[in-house]
Amino acid sequence: MGKRLIKDEISWELGQAYGMTKAIQRFMDHYFDQLKAEYFKMLREINDLDLVDQINDVIYTTKPTRDDCMLMLNLIHQQHMEQMKRKREDSQTPSEDASKMTRGDNGMGRK
Repeated sequence: MGKRLIKDEISWELGQAYGMTKAIQRFMDHYFDQLKAEYFKMLREINDLDLVDQINDVIYTTKPTRDDCMLMLNLIHQQHMEQMKRKREDSQTPSEDASKMTRGDNGMGRK
């Protein structure tokens, strides 16, 4: 009777470990899907060729390791921040058309 109890206890622990492993896998799938969506969104928002070119150079020279993955994610994040900075600067710089309108010039000479 003692052996049966130990076998059942071991089976219970193995079953528990298996169930927890599957739950962790589901969590990690969900977590990586969220990360993927976040970084793909960042990539779609990067429009400047020089920034995209830098990412391209790094991505196609990396290996599938944890360190290289972190390097790619950090680079995407940095380039995205640079793109957003450029967009803010562009939106703060008054355009030529807006400056003409404030001067009263409609593009056809003086008003």
